[in-house]
Amino acid sequence: MSSRVRKNLTRDHLLKCFCWSLLLVEDDQVDCMTIKRALEEEKNNNRLDIVSNGEEALAYLLSSENDLPGIILLDLNMPRMNGIELMKTIGLQKIHRRRCHYLPVLAFE
Repeated sequence: MSSRVRKNLTRDHLLKCFCWSLLLVEDDQVDCMTIKRALEEEKNNNRLDIVSNGEEALAYLLSSENDLPGIILLDLNMPRMNGIELMKTIGLQKIHRRRCHYLPVLAFE
């Protein structure tokens, strides 16, 4: 991680992100329920929106009806558009610049 990114991705920034909604991009329903349960156990009252693949996530992010999430929880292995392809597309579309400089993504397999 570059020092510029590390410097700008501060604890305060992350706390502000968790005051917003979370977007979970996950095709496995069991994993969705596990993450949802973990957030509930941590008393996280933020809205959790769930989509099942990269194409749905891209449509969600491009829609003017949706606010940008504070953080994206992203499965890398999915059908249609996988997590890597989605992150490349987000960068090309510059979706993160709609309202903020950073759109944090937590990727997992």
